[in-house]
Amino acid sequence: MINKKGGFAQFRGWQSILITVGVLVLIYFVTIGVYKLLSWLAIPLLIATAIIKYQVILNFFKGIGNLFKRNPLLGIGAGLLTAFLHPIVIAFLFFQAMTHRKADKIQGDIHAKKEGEYVEYEEISHEVDSENLLEDLNREKRQAEENLDYWDLLNDDEPPKRKDIW
Repeated sequence: MINKKGGFAQFRGWQSILITVGVLVLIYFVTIGVYKLLSWLAIPLLIATAIIKYQVILNFFKGIGNLFKRNPLLGIGAGLLTAFLHPIVIAFLFFQAMTHRKADKIQGDIHAKKEGEYVEYEEISHEVDSENLLEDLNREKRQAEENLDYWDLLNDDEPPKRKDIW
């Protein structure tokens, strides 16, 4: 590494390539490890997804079927990708089922509160005399217009020069 003035170390060409290859290899091995882990967990996750919310699985396959009806080539591609990447798809479906379950639970809590309990609130009354309010606003508007000198706005603060006719 070569240090430039200014304090930041820069890499030479071969060092940058070596670090890039090392990072890519690390990403590759992490991805393979996650894929293998998901492969082992695929069947239990699929069963858990079916127990939690089986409609998620049905909706996924209906979506692929609709895609096949609209564009057969794209439907075949989606089906093949689903077959090859099934651990990732099953993990995604499990995550989707969990989020649907959580949303249903929150929605159920909201409906239970609407039907059963009363929400505490404090009534705030603020009476306004509309006639006086309108008069006050008109008075403030007139005062603002009287205080505004249009001559100053148009002529860079030069006072008007009066010409005496006499």
